[in-house]
Amino acid sequence: MEGLIVLLLIGGAIAFVVIAANQAAKQRAAEAEQYRRHLTDQYGKPLGLKFRQLVVRDEYGHLNFDRWERELTYFMRNALSMPRAFSV
Repeated sequence: MEGLIVLLLIGGAIAFVVIAANQAAKQRAAEAEQYRRHLTDQYGKPLGLKFRQLVVRDEYGHLNFDRWERELTYFMRNALSMPRAFSV
């Protein structure tokens, strides 16, 4: 009988930990989605314009992404920094 009580207590503790971890993961996912929306609202149009300006076709008809990749790298290094409120 005591063994059954111990197993039930252990099972309850495990269930509690799993539920708490699941809730924390849902909270992080919601915060990440909020941050994604914030970035889209703030930078979506300027980045779209830069993409259209910098991606060009070369003499052979192939798309050249070199300038866009440099701009995107610059943007990620200098314009993006996850605020504390959104940190995961």
